[in-house]
Amino acid sequence: MNEYENNENNVNNEESSNIDETLDLENGETEDEENAFNSSEANAEVKSESDESSERDLPKKRKQAIRITKKLALTAVLSGLAFGLYMLGPLCKLPLIFPSFLDLQFSELPALIGGFALGPAYGALIIIIKCALKLPMSSTAFTGELCDALLGLAFVLPASIFYRFYKTKKGAALSILIGSVVCVATALLLNRFVIVPTYVKLFFKGEWSPLVGMLTTLFPKITQENFYNYYLWGSVLPFNVLRCLITSLVTFLVYKRVSKLFKKFTG
Repeated sequence: MNEYENNENNVNNEESSNIDETLDLENGETEDEENAFNSSEANAEVKSESDESSERDLPKKRKQAIRITKKLALTAVLSGLAFGLYMLGPLCKLPLIFPSFLDLQFSELPALIGGFALGPAYGALIIIIKCALKLPMSSTAFTGELCDALLGLAFVLPASIFYRFYKTKKGAALSILIGSVVCVATALLLNRFVIVPTYVKLFFKGEWSPLVGMLTTLFPKITQENFYNYYLWGSVLPFNVLRCLITSLVTFLVYKRVSKLFKKFTG
């Protein structure tokens, strides 16, 4: 009898342990399912947040693209205006006080305004486009256009870069002054080491007498030996100072009104 009871107890114990194991397995499976569900929910939330973020970024990117397009449109307009002023240069001469081959052109004016309103890169782009458009009509074997581009960049880039960090009336005046100083210094260097030597070799076959003869009316004592003393300090320096001064004054007077229109257009 005792043996029968013991066997029955053992069977009961085995059945209860099997039931416990089954319950444990079911509980484990339930926990795994809950974890998997929670994980999928978390992933769905992350994906939803990233989708919302990308949707928010789309209008910003679109607005930025539209703004750049509008800036490029303004750059094209200012480049056309600069090219027009560039072509009018030969009509603006002061032969009584400067050599007749120096054109008093103000084609840097639109580039300077563009550099202030749109940024230095756009101002530089206006200078490059203006000179590139003139290349097919060059009468100086591209030397004049190259030097004009360098002079324009020397004027516009320093001024617009400085103004980008100091956008005040005083900052505008200082930026224009810095650009003018750099431009005049560049003009002196280019005429001394590039323009005059190139013109003498290309157009006068190495002879100085034709070039010296063009300046005898202004400087009766000029010779080949003292040519640079008279030409650089008596013509190039005051000529470029006057050119930069006129361009700077016009820019200073009209920029604020023009910049409001630009801001309204670009948003």
